[in-house]
Amino acid sequence: ECGRNVELMWLVGQLTPDFKTIADFRMDNGPAIRDVCRRFVAICRNIHLLDVPCVAIDGSKFKAVNHREKNFTHDRLKKRMEQIEEGIARYLADLDRADRQAEAAGSPVPPNKIAALNGRIEGLKAKLQILAAFETKLVASGAKQISLTDPDARAMTSKSHSVYTVRYNVPSAVDPKH
Repeated sequence: ECGRNVELMWLVGQLTPDFKTIADFRMDNGPAIRDVCRRFVAICRNIHLLDVPCVAIDGSKFKAVNHREKNFTHDRLKKRMEQIEEGIARYLADLDRADRQAEAAGSPVPPNKIAALNGRIEGLKAKLQILAAFETKLVASGAKQISLTDPDARAMTSKSHSVYTVRYNVPSAVDPKH
């Protein structure tokens, strides 16, 4: 905060302690810090801030086994299917180009080239069918995402990563007694 909060910068005269300074302070003043915390809790009890039953709720994100390539949303499925359709169109254009070049040269297109391009097209069509099945499953379930490896995991972003990862959001709740 000493390097980020303007009010605190003014208050401490733009001093910025590093981790070693803070660690040394905690080590040297441990009993005093515990005493301040103990007194703070006693003050809170005296003014009845801790009398009312309360519950503290927090959540943690745990990384799932599911890779993000095995997690789909409607938008990601649509985008991936469009990419595959563009790939199919490119291979079909390659076949047409090979036919035109063969006509101009007066020699047939090599069969291995035709077989390779047709094989790639068939592979992309198979992937397209798989993605269409995922889309059907996603629509039928009414969910916003589908994860193949860990069905309960969801794609989430975090403050530390700009890219989403597939995680579990685990909520926790505690009360003062338990």
